[in-house]
This record gives sequence, C-alpha cells and structure tokens, in this order.
Amino acid sequence: MNDEKTKLNYDNFDQGMSTVSTLKTSMDENTTTIKGYKESLVSDDVFMGPIANSCGETFDTLVKAINVGKENYDTIESYLKNCKENYLNADDNAKTLFLAIKNGKVVETDSPGLLMSRKKAFTETIPDSLRQRGYTVTCYGKEGWWFSGTNLKGIARGSRQESVHNVWKKDGARYKNGIAVMNVDGQDCYLVATAASLGKVGDVINVTLKNGQQVPCVIADAKSSSDWNYTKYGHSGAGGVNVLEFEVDRHKYLKSGNPTTKSWGLDWDSSSGVKKVDNYGSII
Repeated sequence: MNDEKTKLNYDNFDQGMSTVSTLKTSMDENTTTIKGYKESLVSDDVFMGPIANSCGETFDTLVKAINVGKENYDTIESYLKNCKENYLNADDNAKTLFLAIKNGKVVETDSPGLLMSRKKAFTETIPDSLRQRGYTVTCYGKEGWWFSGTNLKGIARGSRQESVHNVWKKDGARYKNGIAVMNVDGQDCYLVATAASLGKVGDVINVTLKNGQQVPCVIADAKSSSDWNYTKYGHSGAGGVNVLEFEVDRHKYLKSGNPTTKSWGLDWDSSSGVKKVDNYGSII
C-alpha cells in the first residue's frame, strides 16, 4: 500500500468536512442577518401593510431554505465522516489480512478482514425491536475489578475470568482509548462483559454495529444472570438494554465517565446500537 497516497485520501475527507463546516457557519451567519433585517424592516413603526407582510413571509421562507440547506450539509458531513472511517477500517483490515497470510493462518470465513484465522462458531442477531441504551463499564486493572472506580475486588482463582486476565497481563496489560485490549491473531480486541447468549468468558467475538462499523472483542466477564435486570442480551435500565460492558482503565473512567462521551476518542460511533455478534470460539 502507498502510505503517501493513503494519507492524501484521508486528508481529502478532512478537507471536505472542513469545507462543509465552513459553509454551515456561513449559513448560520446569513440566518442571523436575515432575521435582523426582518426585525428592522417588518415593524409597524417602519413598514406596514400587505407589502410588509409579504416581506416578512419572504424572510421566513429564506430562513427555512437555509435550514434545509444546513440539514443537507449535515448529511454530507456525516457521509464524509463515515467514508473516512470505512476507508481506515478497510486499510486496517487489509493489513490484518496481510499479517494472517504471512503467518499462514487464513481460513475460509465470512467476516473478511477480521479475525481471519478463526472459523465462526455462531451468530447472535440483536432484534431490531430491542431498545438499546449504549454501553456500560467495569473498571479493570492488574489487581482485578474496581467497582465504581474506587472499590477493588480481585478475580476468582481458577475461573475463566482469571485465565483471560492472565492473558491480558501477559500481553502487556494494555489499554486503547481507555479500554482494555489484547492481541488476538495480530488484531487488538477490546475486553467486554456480555450476556451468555453472546458467548462464554474467553470467547473472541466480532461486534457489528447498526451503522456497519465492526468492533472486535474478547469476553472477559459474564453479566450476572442473577441480577434483577438481567435479560437475554444484557442488563436493562432506563432507556433500554446495554449489550456491551467494557473493561476500562479506572483513571480514564473517573475522568471521562462512560465511553459514550466524545472525550474517549473511540474508533467507532458509540451512539450506534449493536446489530449482531459473530462468535469465533475461545482463546483460553
């Protein structure tokens, strides 16, 4: 791959989004100007009668037209952002495929570019009717779990959770954007907790979001089925069910809250719900 050419393509997306943002700012300024003209001219003290009313309606029509234009630019800006993200993901997938080929690990799979060395065990599709409410977190570190980021609880000896935890520590106890990650077949996978329907602790999964983005993960913990709000797809609460629970750096959590906020700098759109989960079996 030509890195310079790739970089140029990424810059083109950024330039496009910058141009759209500038146009939107200009439209906001025009709206303010038009509203000012209307307030100044269409006043009973200055201008009244049918012609004045007609002018007022014209000003309102102009503002509505500008608002429609802004909505169109919002759509264009979102499209450019998604294109850039898909472009980056495609390049990352190509690098993963090259590494897999180099290591002689490629097998037949219907998930191109992701978890190439593994055959899919099963797929769990999240019903469209299920109302989702984003993601939750558990603070995760070398010592174990930290509830609310302050109360330490160790990981049970001999458990599958401990096995995953040990693999994570052996891999350098790394975080990416504040979320614990480990290397699986040359690809960083996020550590998560899920309901049993998506797999058991130690399974590697590929999560497809409703917007098409993919998030590779390893199940590091199981959501407790004894919890009062446990459902087939995750814990329920105000606003719906959270399908994924991320294992995160407690310092990042105490600073930034849940990974639905922009301050986490995630690789994917955290406002998008989960569409399906492909399970590729255990790594432990």
